[in-house]
Amino acid sequence: MKPKIQRTIPFFEIAPSGHLQFDDKWFDAVFLNDVLHHIPYEFQADVIKEACRVGKMVLIDETEPSLLVYPMDKWLNLLHNKDMEVPCAFRKATEWKELFASAGFSFERIRPPVPWYYPLRPVFFMVQGGS
Repeated sequence: MKPKIQRTIPFFEIAPSGHLQFDDKWFDAVFLNDVLHHIPYEFQADVIKEACRVGKMVLIDETEPSLLVYPMDKWLNLLHNKDMEVPCAFRKATEWKELFASAGFSFERIRPPVPWYYPLRPVFFMVQGGS
């Protein structure tokens, strides 16, 4: 059996200003996987803008709001961090598109295949730029 490969991944604390300590376009891609619905609506564009600054492209994976999504997200967050504030700031795909357009981002919606029995509807975008 091969030994497990271990890598030390550095942890970078994000400054209260939201500024990431990386040069412009430092990363080929930044992946925001189920992150943005934990950010209040009024700050989501700022988070995406900073991700676009440090990355050549930003991949966003979120979930369409539904009756199942809200309680499921609250329950999962209680399991791993009961003290974390969870605004549940989900958006429909059309609302994400409006946010991207109003903030000056170029974007493309990507529709990954989803099995018919999967209860959640993913919303996946590739985003660049920003004014």
